[in-house]
Amino acid sequence: TLFDLMASALGLVQISAACVAFHGRALLVLGPPHSGKTTSTYLAGKLGLEFHADQASFLDFQPEGLRVWGQFWPAAFRPDSVKFLPELKTSTGSFTYGNLTFLCFAKHPFQATQARAVIPVGCVFLERQTANVPYLIPLSPAEREDRLSNCLSFQDDARFAPQFTRALGELGKLPAYRLPYGDDPAVAATFLRSILMVYHSLETTR
Repeated sequence: TLFDLMASALGLVQISAACVAFHGRALLVLGPPHSGKTTSTYLAGKLGLEFHADQASFLDFQPEGLRVWGQFWPAAFRPDSVKFLPELKTSTGSFTYGNLTFLCFAKHPFQATQARAVIPVGCVFLERQTANVPYLIPLSPAEREDRLSNCLSFQDDARFAPQFTRALGELGKLPAYRLPYGDDPAVAATFLRSILMVYHSLETTR
């Protein structure tokens, strides 16, 4: 909590987003509670992606462009995630915050030992239990801006308004998609991996 409150003073902008990457290129994964961010990014790690965050990512403005840092605290699974990840029963500990209970790894199995920044190449908004057949829907610039502005944290301090404006501007340059899908976060994980694999393939053939 202390780091969250100090992030803006450190020049960072916090966004309520999970983050997975491949070869240093990352997707920001966004959505409301119960949309499957934590479970899908964990499963994406099983598919070979780098796990950086399941709750909060931090945007860092560098001369060479926008970078993203992941969270340093454990991923927090809701108890009902056990039906998709039975291993959580024996490999996590219980953590209670207010009236909420989460299952947490002491160390996420797919999180790098040493933190490093990655380059964001797109945003995916998860929409769980909204489609029997999953599909990606590109967002218009107006839709993208509206959704992203609702995901930035701690915007009530006017001193850091230029940082938030810049963050929205930089994120607005990235491709963004909606991903309506059913109940299984493994479906979302497969889409996340496919997007990054295609991006990597296109990048290496240029």
